Amino acid sequence: MRKPLLILTGLLMLLGIAVMVHRFSPVPPAPPPPPMPSLEQPPEDPLFLDPIPPAEDMTTRGFQSGGLGLSRAAWEVLRGKPQRVGERFLYRGQTYSVSYQQGLVWQLKCTWKRPGFALGHARTRSRRYLPLDSQHQTTLTSTAEMIIDQYFSPTLAQRLAQTAKTGPHLQLSLEQQGTYTVTHTLEKERVIATLVRIGSDVAPTAPPSSLGNNIK
Repeated sequence: MRKPLLILTGLLMLLGIAVMVHRFSPVPPAPPPPPMPSLEQPPEDPLFLDPIPPAEDMTTRGFQSGGLGLSRAAWEVLRGKPQRVGERFLYRGQTYSVSYQQGLVWQLKCTWKRPGFALGHARTRSRRYLPLDSQHQTTLTSTAEMIIDQYFSPTLAQRLAQTAKTGPHLQLSLEQQGTYTVTHTLEKERVIATLVRIGSDVAPTAPPSSLGNNIK
């Protein structure tokens, strides 16, 4: 009788010690809550949300552009089918207005959603519509209403030289063939439209000798 009583007493003592240890043991800290997004954090810039990459025009190996100089077929792979208005072709409503010459995107106008963009933003955004190897040459015009930048693309020059062989009425000199302009139209210091056009508005300048002057 005494032995079972001792066993029971020992078990009760062990249970009491376990309860005391659990009660006075330090509780590990809870993991910190995930950080709340700051209300001052700017939303993601819609400039970089367009997933469409520049197209490589299979009709001319090595020529890559997001718009200017592409064949109509390559451009419409990127932007879909148009609505024709006179000599212009409108894509995605009136977002893009395109004129073709020799079967190529010769003139491309992008109309930006109001209130438009700051000039630096518009220059960055317009890069997606230019040949990938484009080099900024000079700014031809800079006023409160209009900025005209001149660029040169070696691969565009090669593409147009090949086109000239099959289109004798193409009136461009060798120096002009890779030259084009990007005209930004401003309203209240915001760019509301950008026009990209093959050719130069001034006497042609020699192509840059190096690739150091990347497009803006």
